[in-house]
Amino acid sequence: RRAPLDDFAGIYLTSGYRCPHGNAAVNGASNSYHVHGKAGDLQRPGWTEAEFNAVKEVAEAAGGFEILPYSFYSDHHLHVAF
Repeated sequence: RRAPLDDFAGIYLTSGYRCPHGNAAVNGASNSYHVHGKAGDLQRPGWTEAEFNAVKEVAEAAGGFEILPYSFYSDHHLHVAF
């Protein structure tokens, strides 16, 4: 399904590429996809699990992404790696 952009209003990219120093500063995994420029974190303040899953479904439909579940991070951001 192609979702209208309004469905995703207020979603922010909170992390993309990280240099090794920046990755260490946020306690990122040493082999993080972020360090290789192959990951992004998306966040929408206060989003529900249903809203999270709607975005996850669109990313999955696009294919080629590794996506961690809603409950994986305490702040419920969407980690997308490719």
